[in-house]
Amino acid sequence: MERLVSADASLSRRRPDESIALTVGINVDLVHLGAFGKNAFDTYNNQNVMAIQAVGMNMTFYIMQRTTEELYTMFELEHIRCPSSTDEMTMMFGLMDKVMDIVQIFRTYCVTSPEQTSVVEVSKETLKYPILWAMTTATVSCKRKNPHEHTHF
Repeated sequence: MERLVSADASLSRRRPDESIALTVGINVDLVHLGAFGKNAFDTYNNQNVMAIQAVGMNMTFYIMQRTTEELYTMFELEHIRCPSSTDEMTMMFGLMDKVMDIVQIFRTYCVTSPEQTSVVEVSKETLKYPILWAMTTATVSCKRKNPHEHTHF
C-alpha cells in the first residue's frame, strides 16, 4: 500500500515535459499553417482563405483575411472534437450546427466566382523555413530560473 502512495506522490511532482513539447509542436504547426495560408493568398489571389488544423481527434478551423497588402489576419472560427469510436457517433448530431456554420462561412467568404477575382497584387515573399525555424525554436532553456521573473503568490 505504501508503495502505491509513494508512486502516486512521485507522479504528481514530475514536470509534464511531454505535454509542453506537444504544445510547442502544435504552436509551430500553427505558424506553418499561417505560412501555408499566405502562400495560398499569393497563388490564388483570394481575399480570404480557410485553414484547418487537425491534432488527434480535434479539428480547429481558421479563416485568414488579407486586410492590406502587407497585413494578413488569422481568426479561429471553431474547434470541433471528432468522435473516436462508434459509441461517440451520436455526438456528431450536436455538432451539426457548428459544421453548418463553418460551411456557410466558407461559402460566403472563401469561394469566389470568376467575376469576383481581384486584380493581381504584388505581395511580399513568405518567410523561408530556416527563418521560421529560428523564430519558433526555443533558444533558452525553460528549466533555468529567470532572475527577472516576478512571482505574485
